[in-house]
Amino acid sequence: MSLQLQLQWANDGLCSIMEVDDDTFFAIRGSSTRRGKAICRMCPINEDCFKYSLDYDMEFGVWGGVEQHSRDYIKRKSNQAVSYTR
Repeated sequence: MSLQLQLQWANDGLCSIMEVDDDTFFAIRGSSTRRGKAICRMCPINEDCFKYSLDYDMEFGVWGGVEQHSRDYIKRKSNQAVSYTR
């Protein structure tokens, strides 16, 4: 499956529809991503976007309303839960 087809769902995201600067979701150190997270909260595909960020280990930016450090925390907790069930 091509990357373009894999990301077809993203065309329905508010970040694609609205005129939004990339810095809104990919902030430079010290700047705020508050506006990006607020846009994500209203977005109809924020769960798909968040899942994509976890599945493809997106290292930077706000995806599905969640910043990098929070995704890392979620992944660590998820990995711990999986190791406990084995």
